[in-house]
Amino acid sequence: MNEVKEFKIPCAICHKRPATRYCDYIIGYSNPQMFMRDFQQICANHGPDYETCDVPMCDECAKNVGREIDFCPYHYALYQKAKEIPTDLRKAQARVKRQINTELLHGSD
Repeated sequence: MNEVKEFKIPCAICHKRPATRYCDYIIGYSNPQMFMRDFQQICANHGPDYETCDVPMCDECAKNVGREIDFCPYHYALYQKAKEIPTDLRKAQARVKRQINTELLHGSD
């Protein structure tokens, strides 16, 4: 999460303006349970632990992708590219997500 105040460092992208945000792109997970399918077990263990990029950026260089979520230009490009998966993989992805959501909603039988 980003604070509204200015940091005491310059923007790592433009090197002109003071940094006001950090890149929130997740670059690694330290909790091996993040890769488990049981979401309730993950939540019971206080959620996943993760590391973010944290490149300091100014408001102009940061790419906002959601509520209080900003990416550096490099990670924003990766984020955009990840949305471009082939149609056959997108269909398989949707099928699995429906199955997972159904199991979470109704419990696995």
